[in-house]
Amino acid sequence: MAPAVVLDTDVASLAFKRKLPSWLATQLVGYRPAITFVTLAELNKWMHLRSWGVPRRERLEQWLRPFPILPGTPKVAQVWGEMSAYAQRRGVRVRRTTRGLPRAVWRSKSRSRP
Repeated sequence: MAPAVVLDTDVASLAFKRKLPSWLATQLVGYRPAITFVTLAELNKWMHLRSWGVPRRERLEQWLRPFPILPGTPKVAQVWGEMSAYAQRRGVRVRRTTRGLPRAVWRSKSRSRP
């Protein structure tokens, strides 16, 4: 089974709109994408704020169907806090890549945790 990768809201939105930069799409090849409950909530918020019509809402729902949705739990909040603090102490800007675009993924097995 392919390793999982968590897409942040900005990357998920770009992918849905088919505007994902090719260099980023290439990095995602071979991974099973997932999103968090926060990304799902933000995508729904944007849908309502922008008054999407039924066809576009249905397209988003269909596009999201295959994605596992990672739930919010106290453990998720704890791990995110640990990762964020560890990165900040090291001077890593968690939300941006070196190219100035949103960080696409965090691979749970690619790096050791603090």
